[in-house]
Amino acid sequence: MRMAWLLLILAFTFGCGKPAVVTNAPPRNASIACFGDSLVEGVGASSAKTTYPAQLGSMLGLPVVNLGQRGDTTADGVRRLAEFANSDYGIIIVTLGGNDILQRVHWDTTVENLRKIFAGLQETGAVVVFTGVTGPLNMTRDKHYGKLCEASGVLYVSEILNGVFGNSELMSDGIHPNDAGYERVAVKVAEALRVAQFANR
Repeated sequence: MRMAWLLLILAFTFGCGKPAVVTNAPPRNASIACFGDSLVEGVGASSAKTTYPAQLGSMLGLPVVNLGQRGDTTADGVRRLAEFANSDYGIIIVTLGGNDILQRVHWDTTVENLRKIFAGLQETGAVVVFTGVTGPLNMTRDKHYGKLCEASGVLYVSEILNGVFGNSELMSDGIHPNDAGYERVAVKVAEALRVAQFANR
């Protein structure tokens, strides 16, 4: 049985370069869930096989479950924590916060919601990974997300849309990637998991 206090000291948190302790590491199994908004659901992808979670699973050779719902804010994420009550995921990757920006949710509210989400998912025994999505007008949030994750025992993957957002060849509309854009996102997340030694492929 995995003890709640089991921690892995990582050489760095991907994207911010600082020493970090990730709660529940190493993952108890190889199953992964991607939890979040339209970027997880795959709005803009041509099929279910070209969403970011599906492409991530193919890259890693691991089962990845898509738990994305378009329009979700961090408050919706808190409400959806009950979905994980009996879950056994090794890793849960959270992508939330973009809709908070669009809806002008106060930063303090977003932070409090993320803390609840991180803690609730960690209570299930999973390693939690958070992917940053801030946009060009909110770049200061990236640093704050990094500090929040470091304090919360969460692996942070910085700015997953960097190099994708604003590139017409990688976007399906003004907000969502196309298949090639989602591939870029999957590559960045996969690399973060490999660096953290949470995945071998």
